[in-house]
Amino acid sequence: MFGPVHLPAILPANPALCAVLRKTHTILAYLLFLTFLGHLSAVLFHTLVIRDRLLNRMAVWPVRVKKNTSQIQDKTL
Repeated sequence: MFGPVHLPAILPANPALCAVLRKTHTILAYLLFLTFLGHLSAVLFHTLVIRDRLLNRMAVWPVRVKKNTSQIQDKTL
């Protein structure tokens, strides 16, 4: 493979097995990508549409929450 180092074959060459493994690998790769897109879409939906501070609750680091001063002023009037 690289210079004097030659690795032995893991499996004997079998075109039918190679085709099945390649198709399985492709399907699993697409499923992983779709799972990633689904999670990213859910985070964007919660952040931009619902605005339920999902990322603040999931954050490992402390998050400062700004107080809404307009609500405080409305209550005092």
